[in-house]
Amino acid sequence: MTKLSQLLITFLLLLTPGFVSAAEMFAARNISAGEILLEGDLINADEEIVAAESLIGLETRRSLYKGAPVFAGMLRAPILVKRNAIVAMEFRSGPLVIRSEGRALQEGANGDIIRVMNLGSRTTITATVNGGNSVRVVR
Repeated sequence: MTKLSQLLITFLLLLTPGFVSAAEMFAARNISAGEILLEGDLINADEEIVAAESLIGLETRRSLYKGAPVFAGMLRAPILVKRNAIVAMEFRSGPLVIRSEGRALQEGANGDIIRVMNLGSRTTITATVNGGNSVRVVR
């Protein structure tokens, strides 16, 4: 991700209602990389729990240590499909529904477009992540 896109994401997050400024957020405990933020994981400078609804449920990109400031770039949407995982693929066009299995060639969060290899035909397709190990084929 480029520096410009990171700045844009940070700016948009700051405009989101209920978002707490990064300078006001600190880790309330040691949080491992890949852990999902829960209520009570963030505090402000006065060590009061911060109610940052827009951040609850996000995944940490790296380890956060107790008392360390938390910035938007340290968080991401949780990964629902891991690379090389077997996924359920679904294609819909009107009343037609085709389901098959594939292997994820990339990891992805909800709504991400990733590459998937169809296990039956060995062809690579693009699909949108729907949920845990589930994707919808993009036309």
